[in-house]
Amino acid sequence: KQDYSIFPAKENSIQLADVQKYFIDDIDTYKLVFIDGKYSSFLSETTHDTFDVCLMSSALAKPKYKAVIENYFNKIAKKDNLTSLNTAFANEGAYIYIPRNVEVEKPIQVLNFTTGSEAATMLQPRNLIVVEQNAHVQIIERHQSLTSNPVLTNSVTEIFAAKDSTVDIYKIQNDDKTASLVDNSYIEQKSNSVVSVHTFSFGGNITRN
Repeated sequence: KQDYSIFPAKENSIQLADVQKYFIDDIDTYKLVFIDGKYSSFLSETTHDTFDVCLMSSALAKPKYKAVIENYFNKIAKKDNLTSLNTAFANEGAYIYIPRNVEVEKPIQVLNFTTGSEAATMLQPRNLIVVEQNAHVQIIERHQSLTSNPVLTNSVTEIFAAKDSTVDIYKIQNDDKTASLVDNSYIEQKSNSVVSVHTFSFGGNITRN
């Protein structure tokens, strides 16, 4: 039995050299990097140029995102126990909004690292992906533990694909044997849209997709 810390008391910074091998560096990408659930601006590369790749906390707080949040956030996620727990306690994650007719030329990496700064940690990442009509995006999501300290990640992602849009998502789950992951993705598609989710699980104690 573990007593998990929902709000880690310690902030643990890491250097690029510590995680470089987990990045996909063969191609140019946007990056959203989270360390123990907290955003690392040093390791990230975001954008607001014709489309938005930024933080869920910013989208929830800033008026410019209000219309999208009201229309899409927490609209298709189930109200089961774990998803409701995520909704209650999540304070960070990826916000990705692709407007109509935009093809994102670079993939977007969303990387979640756990450092083991607490004896046992529970993380609640919350992601919102909205892809408008005739838009196209590729997203690579990774969960990676860096130590053997127990961690439980309860991740929720809502994906909205409008008419004629294409969304390709690649999930890489490579946690330590003491880490468990519950990864719930909820998808709403309109006519002629294509959403492909490819999941690669290489490690971890319990993994549920």
